[in-house]
Amino acid sequence: MNYEDRVTKTYIENALANAGPKIVTGTYTGDGSATRSFSLGFTPKALYVCLESGGVGSSYTYCGGLALAGHPVFANQEFVLVEITSGGFTVHNKLDNPYCYYINANTWVYHYVAIG
Repeated sequence: MNYEDRVTKTYIENALANAGPKIVTGTYTGDGSATRSFSLGFTPKALYVCLESGGVGSSYTYCGGLALAGHPVFANQEFVLVEITSGGFTVHNKLDNPYCYYINANTWVYHYVAIG
C-alpha cells in the first residue's frame, strides 16, 4: 500500500469511528440462567430490552426496560433487571413470588436496541 492509500485508509477509518453513535439491534432467546451477559463490541450509552411482542411486563411481571449508562433497570427499586456493562450488557432473571423477573426466561425471545 502506498503512502496516499495509507493516508486515505486512515482518514476513512477515523471518519467512520467519529461518524456518530453506534446503533445495534438484535435478539436473543432466553436460556433460563439467573444472569446472562452479552458482548456488543462497544459500551452502550442507552439500551432498551423488551419481549418480542414489544412489552416490558405488567404490575407483577418485569420483562425489560430502558437502561442508561450508570442507571440500570430496577424492579421494585431493589432488583437489577438490565444493566449496561463494559463492552455490552447483562440481564438478570429471577422468580420471586409474587414478582417475576423474566429477562432471560427459557425459550422466550427478547429484542434489544443499543446506542453507543
